[in-house]
Amino acid sequence: MIRQTVPFIIYNANPYDLLICEIMADPDPVVLLPEAEYIEIYNSTEYDLDLSDWTISAGSTQRTIDFGLIESEGYMVICDDGDVYLFEDELNVVAVDGFPSLTNGGATLTLKDDEGNVIHTITYSDTWYNDNFKADGGYSLEMIDLNNPCEGALNWTASEDISGGTPSAENSVIGDNPDIISPYPVAAEVIAPDTVVVYFSETMQEDFANNTDNFEVSQFGNPSWISAAEPDFATITMKFDGEFETGTVYYLNITYSVRDCIGNLVVENTSIRFGIADSVQTGDLVINEILFNPLSGGSDFVELYNNSDRLVDLKKLWLVSLDELGEVKYSYQMTEISRLLLPGEFCAVSEDIQFLKDNYYIMYPDNLYEIDDVPSMPDDEGTIIVSDRYQNYIDEVYYTDDQHYKLLASDDGVSLERINYDTPSDEESNWHSAAQDAGFATPGYVNSQYSSEIVSE
Repeated sequence: MIRQTVPFIIYNANPYDLLICEIMADPDPVVLLPEAEYIEIYNSTEYDLDLSDWTISAGSTQRTIDFGLIESEGYMVICDDGDVYLFEDELNVVAVDGFPSLTNGGATLTLKDDEGNVIHTITYSDTWYNDNFKADGGYSLEMIDLNNPCEGALNWTASEDISGGTPSAENSVIGDNPDIISPYPVAAEVIAPDTVVVYFSETMQEDFANNTDNFEVSQFGNPSWISAAEPDFATITMKFDGEFETGTVYYLNITYSVRDCIGNLVVENTSIRFGIADSVQTGDLVINEILFNPLSGGSDFVELYNNSDRLVDLKKLWLVSLDELGEVKYSYQMTEISRLLLPGEFCAVSEDIQFLKDNYYIMYPDNLYEIDDVPSMPDDEGTIIVSDRYQNYIDEVYYTDDQHYKLLASDDGVSLERINYDTPSDEESNWHSAAQDAGFATPGYVNSQYSSEIVSE
């Protein structure tokens, strides 16, 4: 018997070697493709790869790929085993028993290798279609630039193919769309006396996110333990040797080596503040400006001012509105993660921060916080309240459109500003329309009508 030596290569895929690059979450109504949900994978390596025992998950539902070969720079469609026969035979379609349902509105999809390593993850949304008609069904979402795998909404859009998608083929929207934005910490919060969580703006590289040498708090040094959470490694928990004190502001310093998934570095000397806030008392925080009659297409906003010497955490506060009988109608937590407001600082909360940026002068963009829900504020009159979680009122403002300057041609898009922080909120003369030369609103900074003098009737 003649023995032959056959060369072969064992290649272990690295993160982003294979990409989730197309998502058909809502195939109904059918355009020209099968009525089947699917995910498309692209192999960016120079090797043909066997994906046997890899997993694909949608949300918390994970399924195993029993067998599947994907060629170098080739595509693979993954769908439910009951839908494979719907696709053309020449396409590379792989069946998965109990393929996880793809929620129309969005979900987190994660591809892992046979050892459980995250190769690619993406959290899609139906807002990514950028087309209301196509978002109603029959069209897939496609990645634009395969060299920018973690960009999210800015690198995905609805398929432009007349069939509604391009399963197992190059995407119809393929093009250059590089990520040139540095990652940054969005927020940091204390979750235990010695433990901090920092949230980054995008998917991070695991090795750098999980390195204690890359993070430091001046009073405590580097963390003694760190863990970046799968699948995107953008939420990083770290424990320090020592306990944080209530009422003290700390700064988490982040080294220049921390980077996002494609290698963009954080800005040099990046830091983010955090701390354990004091309990908030009535008058510590005041409602300082309200927009209850926004321009067409816009959203209401509420501006807050820290009128105390305490740290205030917006996570511990709720926005409340009342009905005609004075009962609580809406009550919404301002934010689910810690947002500190230091003494003398302002912040404005709205459901649509971009609208404020497009229509008003914004002196400090970081003082604007977009939140999911702001209680509805009627255009004629109403009450807006800031409370703690136990519905203890921190500040309460009753407003009417009669408080606006009488000579205004229209009060559409004009905010009501508080004149003095220490004058009671229920003093009607302590409120005035924002000045025209300030753009009719001053969200996130000192009011155009501010006066240090106590206002009296």
